[in-house]
Amino acid sequence: MVDQEVVALLRAVREVAPVALVSNATTRLERDLDRQGLAGLADRVVNTARIGVAKPDPRVYRIAAERLGVAIERCLFVDDTTSSQRARWG
Repeated sequence: MVDQEVVALLRAVREVAPVALVSNATTRLERDLDRQGLAGLADRVVNTARIGVAKPDPRVYRIAAERLGVAIERCLFVDDTTSSQRARWG
């Protein structure tokens, strides 16, 4: 089930800042997002199954920032787990 409040929030954020979806998912992530109608919700998708490192490794967040063309110091990271939230940019 898709949380429409989160979808609306992400759309609103994208009006003022780029958004990256960073997920420790499987290689099916992109297909799953498309099937749920969420493929265009983020400017960039960083699927750790495809880049060879996973959250909370700081390289993941640097890769996301680079793909967005944004300095890491300008990024805000939001997650649903405390282990990923404790990560540092490195």
